[in-house]
Amino acid sequence: MEALRLQLRLGAVREIEVFVRHGEPAIVAGRRVREARGPWRIEEGWFSDTNVTRDEYDVLLEDGKLVRIYRQGKRWYIRGAYD
Repeated sequence: MEALRLQLRLGAVREIEVFVRHGEPAIVAGRRVREARGPWRIEEGWFSDTNVTRDEYDVLLEDGKLVRIYRQGKRWYIRGAYD
């Protein structure tokens, strides 16, 4: 039996509304989260003046869609979706 392999398709990054419960995303863009994995701390540009730090999560939404979101500062963004 062949293992299922998901591919993250990066899209245009856009800001979204996320409600957090017990430190994890609970509602993403109006849809309930069934499962969340993360956060994964990403640090880019630490070697230059453009240091960016964000926490990324993979979240399975109530409609079955699996997406990658991240928090940068106090704002949340969607980065892409798996297919």
